[in-house]
Amino acid sequence: KFECLKMAKKIKAPKHPHGAEIAYRNYLQKYLQEVIKYSKNGNNRGIENATRAAIKYAESIGGKISAHVLREIKKNLKDGLIKSDAEVWTERAVAANDAPYLDAFVFRNTLLIQNVTNEVRIKIYDEIRKNATDLKPLEKRIKEVTGFSDFRVKLIARDQTAKLNSELSALRHKAAGFARYEWATSGDERVRDEHKHLNGNVYQYDAPTDEKDGLPPGQAIQCRCVAEPIFEELL
Repeated sequence: KFECLKMAKKIKAPKHPHGAEIAYRNYLQKYLQEVIKYSKNGNNRGIENATRAAIKYAESIGGKISAHVLREIKKNLKDGLIKSDAEVWTERAVAANDAPYLDAFVFRNTLLIQNVTNEVRIKIYDEIRKNATDLKPLEKRIKEVTGFSDFRVKLIARDQTAKLNSELSALRHKAAGFARYEWATSGDERVRDEHKHLNGNVYQYDAPTDEKDGLPPGQAIQCRCVAEPIFEELL
């Protein structure tokens, strides 16, 4: 007996959590300034305390992204499905356990934060050794050498919030009962060429895509693409 599709339509994917990204970026930039200050003063205890606080903040941001994804999915299911379907599928999505994904997010960000901290400390100590007797060039050089780290902080905030948004969206969509999704770009001039070619392609959740290394939307560095789940009603 063959089943045929009566209806197949896309459900909106959760939007990128811009609020969480900006909050995380601002916090990490303040943290970076603390690292620079403590490094110049040789205050290792201050750096350790600031780093622990930054890692704790990553945990709270992960929780905010999770709440954002859940709100978006509830709204999108309600808007895209008839009431009876929306209630059942939303109940399944809410029940999904996102703790392993949040733990992995904090672990990834712990490594990234510590790497940035170590880079800043090494660069500042090098400049102090070179310019120990002349403070004016020292201040200028410290600003120069930490500029790249400031860029890294922005990249971390944008990239990691997008990754967690992608992971949690897929988790809850699969829990709700979606089997396939359509790759959707952000549709602007910043979309990379290789992702323009993927726009509109349909894939199974957990199956490799045509992206490098088979990555799903939102997982490549700085990727803003999303997976729009496809609702299929069988006859």
